Amino acid sequence: KLYRGSGNYVTSTKMDKIDATTSEQPCTHFGVNDELNHLADMYNEGDAAFFANIGHLQKVVNRYNFQAETSAQLFSHHSMKEEMFKVDAFRSRSGTGVLGRMADVFSFSMAVGQTALDKSPTILKGDPSLANPVKVVKTSGLDPFYHGRDILACGAEPNSACPGGSEHSKRPVLLEKMQDLNAKTQATSSLQAEFWSQSFIDAIAETE
Repeated sequence: KLYRGSGNYVTSTKMDKIDATTSEQPCTHFGVNDELNHLADMYNEGDAAFFANIGHLQKVVNRYNFQAETSAQLFSHHSMKEEMFKVDAFRSRSGTGVLGRMADVFSFSMAVGQTALDKSPTILKGDPSLANPVKVVKTSGLDPFYHGRDILACGAEPNSACPGGSEHSKRPVLLEKMQDLNAKTQATSSLQAEFWSQSFIDAIAETE
């Protein structure tokens, strides 16, 4: 069978069949991707549940008045996903996401950190005045601060004049010098320089 376009489908041979004859739902059987066989086991053991046809509504409507009475695009997968990220039907906390707001609350009593892949999604956005930033990491992983032999302008021979650039020590000396340099501050230090240096030190600490 085909679902949501000709390119997206799961064949019956790739599904774990679940007997639903004892449930109150209209179908007698349904299935899940066989890659989710543990989820099927949890359902059969009474430890998991499936919710179908769940979407976003700010009020009760029917097929005759939904276009006039609702602001969201009810039949748009993308719009429903965004609404799920926000969980804010009446826009009382506009621009924020449900996990971001949860992190805001937790931050009053504990240390909170949020990490996202490639970009910061709506679901993680909180109150900007609380300064709980989302750290974004590439899906390909973290880039090392120093690549050893790949660094430029360190001398005529590879690693010859690079502190910490030998095959044995790699980067510890250079990293220590950079941390020491960016830790220094004076009364005349600019706000931009202070921000850059602190961001550098934080980034190194978080990715080591």
